[in-house]
Amino acid sequence: NTFRQGFVATFNFLSESNSLQRAVKINIPPGSESDPAVVDYTEIVPQAEIGAIKRSIKLLVKIEMQSNAAPIEGKLELESKGYYKFEFK
Repeated sequence: NTFRQGFVATFNFLSESNSLQRAVKINIPPGSESDPAVVDYTEIVPQAEIGAIKRSIKLLVKIEMQSNAAPIEGKLELESKGYYKFEFK
C-alpha cells in the first residue's frame, strides 16, 4: 500500500446460497512510495471451525479505505496465496 490512507480488507467465505460461513478482517496500514506498507497475514483455522471453510465455495472481498485529510493517491496491490491440507481418518 502506497496510499497515505489505511484500508480494511474483509474476506467473506460464502456457501453456495451466499450464506456467510466465515469472515476474516485484515487491517492494511498507510504507506508511501518510499516505504510501502506490506501485510503478511496467516490464520490457522481451529478444528471446530473447519466445517465453515468446507461449506464455502465463494469468496467475497471488500476493501474499505480509511479516510483522512491526506490526498488520495497511491497504489494498492493484493497478492493472495492459500495453502490447504486436509486429512480425513
